[in-house]
Amino acid sequence: MNKFLEWMQRVIIPPMTKLGNQRHLVAVRNGLALTLPAIISGSVFLIVGNIPIESWLNFIAPYENMINAAVNASFGIISLLAAAGIGYELAKSY
Repeated sequence: MNKFLEWMQRVIIPPMTKLGNQRHLVAVRNGLALTLPAIISGSVFLIVGNIPIESWLNFIAPYENMINAAVNASFGIISLLAAAGIGYELAKSY
């Protein structure tokens, strides 16, 4: 096992580190990190609206359209946030 780990550290890790530090990939990583609040808020609404308990579904039925609107809005804005975030991060690196 030690020989395998030494081989990984000697052969695989240096090029992967160089690739991981490439400015375009760093910009994608950091730009997508900006979308996390929208992903989390949309996911919370999605979970609340789809808990598989019959009494909960009956209780939440009048609010279903509002919950779906919140889910669609948060997931719809993710692409805009990602595009703006990736562009901003790449411009910042230049």
